[in-house]
Amino acid sequence: MQPQRHVIFPSAGFIHGDTPPVYEGRIHVELSAEPVPYRIVAVVDDAMTDGQMHGMAVSGCKVACLAADVIRGTLSASMLRRAVEPSCIERLETMAYLMDSTMRTDDALRARMRYLPVVPFSVYGMLVNADALELAVHLSVGGESYWSNLRFEIKGSRWMCTVADIG
Repeated sequence: MQPQRHVIFPSAGFIHGDTPPVYEGRIHVELSAEPVPYRIVAVVDDAMTDGQMHGMAVSGCKVACLAADVIRGTLSASMLRRAVEPSCIERLETMAYLMDSTMRTDDALRARMRYLPVVPFSVYGMLVNADALELAVHLSVGGESYWSNLRFEIKGSRWMCTVADIG
């Protein structure tokens, strides 16, 4: 007689003791000395192929780096218009304004933030349902370590970044 198994994610069909799908790989980034590793766990089985998940990891890494560039004042927020929702762009522009005010009074901070590149180190995430992916991207700017939290949701027929937070 087999032990009784309990369903812990009824909508996804996972059974207690089974592990959810994990997507792992590496992203080749121009400014990074090593390929950037990613690991994304899905609570929805068969929602994406390996290639689609790799593409989302690449997109997340790119959005995090571009958002950091917007915040530090080296890139216009309009460059993110196709990938990031307008409300999120407004928040990035507000953060850029606050960072600019701080950098005007701190020459060392301005030198680190404005002139050194954004370098990603890793991407971790979870596909929380078939229409939402949350990522944490570890990156550095001028030797300072930062984490970016991103949320992508399907809007119409496209994945759009609805949250981009860097701290």
